[in-house]
Amino acid sequence: MIHRNENTMKELPQTFNCKHFKQEINRIALILICYEAVFLIFAIVFTILLGIWQGLSIIPEASSLDSFNADNLAANGWPYLLSTLIATGTAIAFRKQHVLRKDLSCQQKPMRFYAFSFFLAFMMAIQLFNQFFSVSIESFLNVFGYSMAESMEALTEIDDTVSMFFYVVFIGPVAEEIMFRGVVLHSLKKYGKIFAVVISSLAFGLMHGNLYQLLFAFGIGLMLAYITLEYSFKWAVVLHILNNLIFGEFILFLTKRFSETVIARFQFFFYTIFFIFVLIVLFQKFPAIRAYFRQHRTAKGQYALTFKSILPLVYFAVNLLLIRLSITKLVL
Repeated sequence: MIHRNENTMKELPQTFNCKHFKQEINRIALILICYEAVFLIFAIVFTILLGIWQGLSIIPEASSLDSFNADNLAANGWPYLLSTLIATGTAIAFRKQHVLRKDLSCQQKPMRFYAFSFFLAFMMAIQLFNQFFSVSIESFLNVFGYSMAESMEALTEIDDTVSMFFYVVFIGPVAEEIMFRGVVLHSLKKYGKIFAVVISSLAFGLMHGNLYQLLFAFGIGLMLAYITLEYSFKWAVVLHILNNLIFGEFILFLTKRFSETVIARFQFFFYTIFFIFVLIVLFQKFPAIRAYFRQHRTAKGQYALTFKSILPLVYFAVNLLLIRLSITKLVL
């Protein structure tokens, strides 16, 4: 019998099958790669078809031709809606239907008002932290003549249509929850809750393909994964929808009606209040949080095996490349 210190990371059990683990990790990475590849391919195809259709349908007058541009095409949400549905269907095909239905319908403890309020506040706190992170990274990149401002601006310029609103607020969150908190998280859960939460959240953050969203998506992913495991999948969907509605559409609505200075002060004031509230709650709950981590801590060696597996490395490398491509030369 192996005796372990309670404060140290537990070792891999003797019955742990490294070969089977790597096969499962590679299978999950393949699902993620297929999900993103299918989405990207069909989004390009549908966008081209939409562009051809719009180009053929406009009246060939100067005013009409001036209004037909890439910005108008990018604001149309239908290519993203259709591509997301196809990509999600492809990912679901990898997991047994009865298992997935069980994962999505599993109910643990009920969501109380206090807990729901805390999770909303946690989203605000992560957003505040992400703003400081983004400013710091942008300043660091500027020193070397680079910037991520272009990718940041692109996120605030495409939500002008009903179809894009429907995609960002409803279809996107539901599809991402099915993919990352349904398929990926529950597939990894048998290797430990903390491991499943961290890896699924890291994959979720990288999937966004830019530095501005990376940290925020990772932090929100941690919260949504915990909610899925300890409460239910439906509450993760609800909070994801609220997240996109608040930080996507509502903030965009405000920026079109108030100055940047007013919006920045408004955000900083409210985010700071929620950040302080979250810190107080985390301090009060620290013994329970520490006990949770001890109970579900990851066995030593699992992360190393994950990052030594081929397909996870491919997934991480491709998304890191996309993040690199989102960083452009600084225009003076």
